[in-house]
Amino acid sequence: TWQVAGDTAGISIFNVVVDPRDADRVYAGSWGHNVLVSTDAGRTWASIHGGLETLSVHAFALDPTDPQGMYAGTVEGVNRSADGGQTWLAAPLADRPLSVLALLVDPREPARVYAGTTEGVYLSADRGRTWRPAGHDSLDATVTALALDGAPLPAILAGTEHHGLHRSTDGGASWEPCGLEAASVYTVLVDRAGVAWLGTDQGVFREP
Repeated sequence: TWQVAGDTAGISIFNVVVDPRDADRVYAGSWGHNVLVSTDAGRTWASIHGGLETLSVHAFALDPTDPQGMYAGTVEGVNRSADGGQTWLAAPLADRPLSVLALLVDPREPARVYAGTTEGVYLSADRGRTWRPAGHDSLDATVTALALDGAPLPAILAGTEHHGLHRSTDGGASWEPCGLEAASVYTVLVDRAGVAWLGTDQGVFREP
């Protein structure tokens, strides 16, 4: 059975992130309510939005080495916070607004942050301060999900709209399709056993 977590009924939630350092602290990117945070395992929620340029947050990620560091992806680009969400700074991806639908912080090198956008994958090497296309062969697709796949080689998985799943083994410089080429992949999860799970417009898929 399921129950509504606190007072979030009626709010569209795009993503939920549990703080790996504190299981009672939960973040949710929402439509119209910025970033919501709960410090009591979802019983109550508060909005943290100081300086966010938009009310809708489509993607959210935490810095694995800095408990105050976090990133929010919006229709305008990426916003970053170094003080637990009390203040946010916009970090333009390009010379125009780009909608960000997915964020991934590389736990092996936390200064590297990837953003899945409506125009492929963008990369920051300085904790979100500056951005560039991840590579000359960046994905020519809307990227809706990002995940790290550690085996057999460290790789980044990117779910796309209408173009399936892609994989990069060189930090996003180049990408290769790796299945479901006609599908829209909205969620990518790699479990503790190293098995990739995909949520798509054609159902749930997993690696054999």
